Amino acid sequence: MTVDKVYLVGFMAAGKTTLARALGRRLGWRVEDVDDRIEAREGRPVASIFARDGEAYFRQVERAVLLDLLPIRDAVVATGGGMRPAAPRINRRACGSTDRASPPKGSSNRSSRQWTRDVRYLVLSDIHGNLEALEAVLADAAARGYDAALVLGDLVGYGADPNAVIDCIRALSPLAVIRGNHDKVASGIEDAEGFNAVARSAVQWTYEALSPEHREYIATLAPGPQFIGEQIEICHGTPFDEDAYVFDELDALRAIESATRPICLFGHTHLPIVFIRSGDGLDLAGADGEATAHVALATTARYLVNPGSVGQPRDGDPRAAYAILDMAARVVELYRITYPVETAQFKIREAGLPEVLARRLGVGR
Repeated sequence: MTVDKVYLVGFMAAGKTTLARALGRRLGWRVEDVDDRIEAREGRPVASIFARDGEAYFRQVERAVLLDLLPIRDAVVATGGGMRPAAPRINRRACGSTDRASPPKGSSNRSSRQWTRDVRYLVLSDIHGNLEALEAVLADAAARGYDAALVLGDLVGYGADPNAVIDCIRALSPLAVIRGNHDKVASGIEDAEGFNAVARSAVQWTYEALSPEHREYIATLAPGPQFIGEQIEICHGTPFDEDAYVFDELDALRAIESATRPICLFGHTHLPIVFIRSGDGLDLAGADGEATAHVALATTARYLVNPGSVGQPRDGDPRAAYAILDMAARVVELYRITYPVETAQFKIREAGLPEVLARRLGVGR
């Protein structure tokens, strides 16, 4: 029997596209991502199709795309996408309102084929069980408007609300969620080797506080890097090592050179910053203590973007940090939001977590 096509089936962010690319390289075959074709056909992200038109309409479009691909030979097809099935018993009220405001209209005058998606991505990282910070960020982001969310890992660890934060993220139905190092240890798939005494104590508390359902959820999160179309990849640490840190220009250069997309979103350091690789140079941009910073994205440069930490900032600013990546306007927006730090501190103390974890929230260190 001769096989001229392979189908890889899995939900969005399950890793099927990454596997398809690897298999395509090995076989010397072309790779087709059905979700990418659907988004190109509809002119909007899969998350938006599901939210506005429902799964039945999405499957109709998916069927049409699959029929278009039938004549193609020697191809690996990544399919079966759409959103992950809704998990049971999610406490949506814990998150406050996550309704998304209508996003602002971006410019339609694009000079490069690189920028073809009019999508605003909400970018969250390093929430670390801090429900108060997450609620404040989601409320602010909803007012600004976005189309889909990307979560860069470390949902849990340090903070006193791991189950509620996971519920909140699941209710958000992100386009992609990847794991962080604390997620791996708190779910039991890795040990705490390399963690300091405070982090070990907190992650052990988190493991015991998580329900079996929530522990399973973070245990099954995909590793980075994951690819969002042809322009964006996301990772927790770096594209070459999900646990590596980017602290300086040398780290940033290595990460940018290892990325396969022009925009790489990362977390892990809890420091909001944008590294810009243009020609032989490397520039830095950030908020510099301001509540808002906008960094324009040139089509000729490569970018390494850290939105900062939602739940445990470490740059001396206690405000929660997040970003919006606007592909239509070609800009990344960095935001800092005040939230009831005292409430988060009180919960940490009441839970019996190390006192230093409460104190550091007040100083952003």
